[in-house]
Amino acid sequence: WKVRGPRSHTYLSHLEKKQLSLNDPRLSSAPSPAKWKRKIDSPVVEDAMSDFIDKILKDFVVDLWYSEITPDKEFPAQIHAIIMDVLAEISARVKEINLVDLLTMDLVDLVGEHLELFRRNQAAIGVDVMKTLSSEERDDRLKFHLLNSKELHPALISPE
Repeated sequence: WKVRGPRSHTYLSHLEKKQLSLNDPRLSSAPSPAKWKRKIDSPVVEDAMSDFIDKILKDFVVDLWYSEITPDKEFPAQIHAIIMDVLAEISARVKEINLVDLLTMDLVDLVGEHLELFRRNQAAIGVDVMKTLSSEERDDRLKFHLLNSKELHPALISPE
């Protein structure tokens, strides 16, 4: 056996074994393409979605403003991967929906509640009055009445 001489330790020498290469996949924040492809599991749909996202990113990000800031291509690729992962997750969740229950129970209940809300507000405004109004005036009256009764959906409330 050989006797080793004393190694000179520098302040950061303990990090030499821990330092990752710049090409190490662990440094990339982009989701693995295989991950989202497993969730969609349809090459035709995968290609269509990927092409669609590519076109959106090209037209509204890269060509519109990003290429003027930097020539870097990693950011658009990461955004593409993130969007594809989100769409794959939505696809996986949609596959878990029981369509029979959705169409026979949930959707029927939702439509019934919507009609009941409309009829209740129509009666409060007056059926005869509603018949004389134009579609724009009728929409405005219904919106105003729904707003006052706190039944207007928050997405339809404007701060103006």
